[in-house]
Amino acid sequence: MGADRSRDGQHLMINGTALAADWSLPPDGVTEKPPVVSVAPQPAAVAFSADDGTSVVQCRHQTAVLPDVLPTAVLDAVADPTLKAGDVLQACAEARFTQAQACAVLRQDHPATRRFRDLPDLCANVNRVYARMQRNAESPKERAARHEFEVRVEADRLRVRKEAAALVASEESTRGAPLRDRILTRAKLASLPSLYHLIADTIEMGTLGMLAGPYGSCKSFVALSWAASIATGHPWFGREVSAPGPVIYVAGEGASGLNGRLAAWEADTGVDIPDTNLLTLPLPVNFGRASEVAEFCKLVAEHKPVLVILETLNRCAVGMEENSATDMGRVVNAMYEIQRATAGGSVFVVHHAGKDGTIRGSTSLGAGMDTVYMTKGNAAAVTLARTKRKDGAADDELALRLRQVGESGVLDHVRPPDMAPDNDELLMSAFMSAFSATGCTMKQLRDEAGMPSSSFHRTLNRLVDGGKLVKVGTGTRDHYRLGTA
Repeated sequence: MGADRSRDGQHLMINGTALAADWSLPPDGVTEKPPVVSVAPQPAAVAFSADDGTSVVQCRHQTAVLPDVLPTAVLDAVADPTLKAGDVLQACAEARFTQAQACAVLRQDHPATRRFRDLPDLCANVNRVYARMQRNAESPKERAARHEFEVRVEADRLRVRKEAAALVASEESTRGAPLRDRILTRAKLASLPSLYHLIADTIEMGTLGMLAGPYGSCKSFVALSWAASIATGHPWFGREVSAPGPVIYVAGEGASGLNGRLAAWEADTGVDIPDTNLLTLPLPVNFGRASEVAEFCKLVAEHKPVLVILETLNRCAVGMEENSATDMGRVVNAMYEIQRATAGGSVFVVHHAGKDGTIRGSTSLGAGMDTVYMTKGNAAAVTLARTKRKDGAADDELALRLRQVGESGVLDHVRPPDMAPDNDELLMSAFMSAFSATGCTMKQLRDEAGMPSSSFHRTLNRLVDGGKLVKVGTGTRDHYRLGTA
């Protein structure tokens, strides 16, 4: 830094000159606790070479902005010719001056600064002293927190570089052959295979799809019924499964309730799901991270599923903005990468709908799908309707109802005249849809069922008396769980 700094007792030596009367620092090993020193914003130091080749470090004190009237403590310090430079710096630090401001004060013509204002290495030593004061002002806890923050910043920087490298590699790998080799003549176009159904008139092979609906509309039950039917080849509400095979289910909201629902499906159909035909990933895949998408694509390529279901978009797009066409475009691109990894399979994402029943977020999401199904209603009366189909008629609507099986439930296909259940069935369907695993309070069940208060209480008491629900606790702490009747 251009300064030969040593100590003579308590005095600072700069280039062999003792500043005994002007500059002092605490002894080595002695920790002082000065006031917190503000170090931001502060002008950066600039280095240049003097005529003799030595390196000189000088802060930008010339551009430092000082108050029109210096604080009283600083004025008192610079007006006292007996004070040392360290005393003046201490006063500047207490006034929360930056290094450049403190250096500008020392460069002025005051009684206490005239002895050292023209020293060649004054700027460098002001910076050193301020840095030392800052270190001494930090407690071990603060120092550890600063270190942790710096580590996190460095980790984020390395992660971004890794993500960028993975994104570039992904784009290069998916581009494949040059465009001139991918042009299709009329004859080649005619030779492409026609659409092949996973489930007849419902899901086609090699497509992207979305299943969306508001909370409580049984969209997860629909997705699991698709997965179970395709994994076993069992017809889905009478519709043939044309291409049974492995299914990967990404349970982004957790897998704790899936076993009960699948066990109910197996008990109701009498069909066991092969162990390796329905694979569950109990955590989300972040569409916004190229490395995660690439890792998941490798997993998909290894198992070659005919269907991948990702639940939900909200959990698989953390950090992304649903209303951003750019971010939702990245989601669609990630789904295409996953679909390519299936080698001919399909990919569906489960998404939440708004209160008005429309798909949440940017319209680019729905526009990027080949197939869109929507659910509406509640457990007692669910409507599943297809609102988009890229190739073929979109019309497809089913009336469904959730029926209790064991500790969970399964969906039944019912006809419209049957869609007016009695209150007992309505309340049990609401309970099974939302609270079969956890139980609920009376208020939670009433809100879920949406029944008039008088009807709700009569029905609830009837279900408790019949053993279908069990009341635990009393008064304001009432809690209901599934009974054994």
